[in-house]
Amino acid sequence: MMESKMHSATVSEPVVIEGRGLFSGLNCRAVIVPRYEGSGLTYYREGQPIEAVVQNFHEQPNCTVLSNGRLSLAVTEHIQAALWAAGIDSAEIHVDGPELPNHDGGAASLYDAIAAVPDESLGIQRPLLTIGEVLEINDGESYIRLAPCDELRISYSFAHPELGEQLYVSELDRGMAVNELLPARTFITEREAQLARSAGFLHNEHEEDALVLRNGQPNKPLFFSNEFARHKVLDLLGDLYILPFDWQADITAHLSGHKLNRELARQLMGMYETARSGGQRG
Repeated sequence: MMESKMHSATVSEPVVIEGRGLFSGLNCRAVIVPRYEGSGLTYYREGQPIEAVVQNFHEQPNCTVLSNGRLSLAVTEHIQAALWAAGIDSAEIHVDGPELPNHDGGAASLYDAIAAVPDESLGIQRPLLTIGEVLEINDGESYIRLAPCDELRISYSFAHPELGEQLYVSELDRGMAVNELLPARTFITEREAQLARSAGFLHNEHEEDALVLRNGQPNKPLFFSNEFARHKVLDLLGDLYILPFDWQADITAHLSGHKLNRELARQLMGMYETARSGGQRG
């Protein structure tokens, strides 16, 4: 097991983020506080801990949910993408509400709040998992493929019957993500929103909280011509920041979303545990 160039860090003082829930429409509040005993993210709801570990993934469409078996928290991916970009991997996140606060469906304003507070190094280098052979997971025509690489980069292809095709290709690092990925907003078509409301997944009627598309046209101007593909990459980075190590690979992804992101996180965690125990590396 190698060591990453990144040191574990926490926030030096509490960070307060407030906003309406993306799915619930309820007022939500998160307070990110320093954590000095080891690295890792732990959420708290009603005073109960919900650790950000792969074992606590709760299968649900449209977003990522973490659960301790009694309580759950939804939409953890956006704040984790912001924490990844800010280099914060150790913190307690105390949440009032059923999900993390949302602003416009992206993660840029969440990052701005976190980055406004100086970070504090814990003096611990994060482990680095190297990918030794091709790893592919798929679900129908959707897939994520990792190939060995000495950096982290991605080619993500998006396609939708109403929204067309988009491609995003880039090297991935924290610096570029701030301007190139974090502003990209979550999106939904009007028809998908109606179906989600009928299924009980969506209770938010405020369209300014995300991009809503009618007949392929967004309710607000796009920040990027390939904003949908960029947001999918944002989600991937946020979902995988649950892992207690850095990793590098050449990623090729097609039509993938939270379900495959969660499975990839489980696969990588298994590879990490095998490498730590002295077994065969992936």
